Amino acid sequence: MSRIGKLPIELPSGVEINLINNEINISSKLGKMSHTLPDCLNVVEEDKYLLVKRNDDSRESGAMQGLFRSLISNSVVGLHSKFEKILTLQGVGYRAQVSGKSITLSLGYSHPVVLEIPNDIEVAVEANTTIKVKGFNKETVGLFASQIRSHRPPEPSKLARRKKVVKGTAVKPRLVVFRSNNHIYAQVIDDDLAHTLIACSTLDSEVKSKVTDLTRTQTSKIVGEELGRRLLEKNISSVSFDRGTRPYHGCIQALAEGVKEVGLNF
Repeated sequence: MSRIGKLPIELPSGVEINLINNEINISSKLGKMSHTLPDCLNVVEEDKYLLVKRNDDSRESGAMQGLFRSLISNSVVGLHSKFEKILTLQGVGYRAQVSGKSITLSLGYSHPVVLEIPNDIEVAVEANTTIKVKGFNKETVGLFASQIRSHRPPEPSKLARRKKVVKGTAVKPRLVVFRSNNHIYAQVIDDDLAHTLIACSTLDSEVKSKVTDLTRTQTSKIVGEELGRRLLEKNISSVSFDRGTRPYHGCIQALAEGVKEVGLNF
């Protein structure tokens, strides 16, 4: 049985389900979405939950069960609270502006880039450089955000780039890494509360005693392991890794691997 497919889907208030043969229609005040199930699956509504069940034990049915459970779950979540992607513009003269159903991007070219906004998508621009894409269809939101991003893809070798914003929550806080010539620092932040939950660096006494005569890469891994243990002590098992504009290698990679080795997930 699919590990994802067997999970129940909670139905929040305001979301209505209509099952007609192999068709499942999901609606709310935000909009409507529908999915046509293959013959090997059926959907059952129990109390305030939906269950995607298989009609046989074939391998194909297991794959379809996991796929359609994810599709239906995304529809339910999106029609209840909408999905959001946040992009930031970084570069001299880079800016964005929304006018009606179009967004105009100034990305360092000799001409502006104008994109039409799909009907079921909301786009807002804050401070000229932060673009927020919202909608109830996760696929459409992700596709339009990728279209914006594709007109000036991030280039690690240049300062001007556009990147996704990594946001930390109480359940999955943000791990930020800073590095100087002599030391490496890591903080775990809950952005919702603007609060640093845990910090660790090569200046900590617990780390200093372990890193004598080690290379910077080995030292960074020790910092990651110590940070991971502190996170587990606070019952935090998953973090979002925010390396900023730094490439994933050397000390940054070593710290991340140290955090993973003690049992944390990114």
